[in-house]
Amino acid sequence: MRRVSITSVKDEAPYLVEWIAYQKLLGFDEVIVTSNDSTDGTSEILDRLAEAGWCKAIHFQRADHKASPQIAALELVTQLPELAEPCLLFVSDIDEFLQINVGQGRLDCLLEAAPDFDLMFVRWRVFGSSGQHEHEDALSIQRFLQSSPTSYRGHVYRHGEEESLGKPDYTTDLSAEELFNRHQSQRWTRTYKTLFHYHPGDKLSVHFPRITREPIIKVDGGGRLNPNERYSHLTFYGEHTYEGSYDICQLNHYANRSVDEYLHKILRGDGVHAKDPRGLDHWKVAECNEVAQEGMAKWEEPLAEIVARIIADCNLQALLDEAIIARRQKLQAALAADPELSTLRQQLVTMAGARFASSVAAA
Repeated sequence: MRRVSITSVKDEAPYLVEWIAYQKLLGFDEVIVTSNDSTDGTSEILDRLAEAGWCKAIHFQRADHKASPQIAALELVTQLPELAEPCLLFVSDIDEFLQINVGQGRLDCLLEAAPDFDLMFVRWRVFGSSGQHEHEDALSIQRFLQSSPTSYRGHVYRHGEEESLGKPDYTTDLSAEELFNRHQSQRWTRTYKTLFHYHPGDKLSVHFPRITREPIIKVDGGGRLNPNERYSHLTFYGEHTYEGSYDICQLNHYANRSVDEYLHKILRGDGVHAKDPRGLDHWKVAECNEVAQEGMAKWEEPLAEIVARIIADCNLQALLDEAIIARRQKLQAALAADPELSTLRQQLVTMAGARFASSVAAA
């Protein structure tokens, strides 16, 4: 069965080659990347990668769709001939890397460890900034090596009225660990992405697909069966106590990256929740540096080799250099024009250093 990896991007030029190369290293046969309204060279880089056969690129305009960019992108993807037949499918973001913790770390090893499933819920391992303030020309898997503890339960949401669902309750006076522990009394959590056996008619979504066929075999990141009797997209988006596991796989989520890269996310906007502004509190929840992670070390050399080959073969270096310069200039202009953004940067720099230093000292 074909293996398909899908992502949606906007203004992600510095990260495209690494992410696509990593999907290929894992063993995905096809990589589909959708792009909307990019201004930093993302579209041009994607086109060259697609011409060379590294991915399939789909460009669209946000204004042409009522849905959020990521949802609109997934609706477009389901119309592709690549999804006209069943396949093993994974939808993730470009700051998310599937880490397989069995065998040689490839998809074949994962499927051997968990041979019989329809849905596998892959749990986030959130990585903090590692105290970094600026973008560096290096692989994400090399730069960010500190992650969340096993007690991490994801973004915290209010428990209350229906209209409050999905609105983050980020509280600045709570520590990251206190936010993690509060999960048990909260209503919503989104700490998983789903690797699943897709069939035409299934509806793709950002975290959990909409599937109506039964029976459904569900396993966690340890290959263990999920005890819930019935799968529901809305149930898994809503109230559940599913703990998950990192035993055979995890999803490394480089949610913040460095301070300046996080600010670029603010300027770009959110791909799902347009009215969910990022800020100090959002950063704090994802600034996880508690546990040192070395699970990606084995990929650093082979991934760097493939990235270098792709850049050379597709003649991308000039485009990448231009993208970095353009992003830096955009951020500098925004900081100069917006005192609140400049103040936020100073707060993030202070917090990044303090969080990283305290985590290292505790270790």
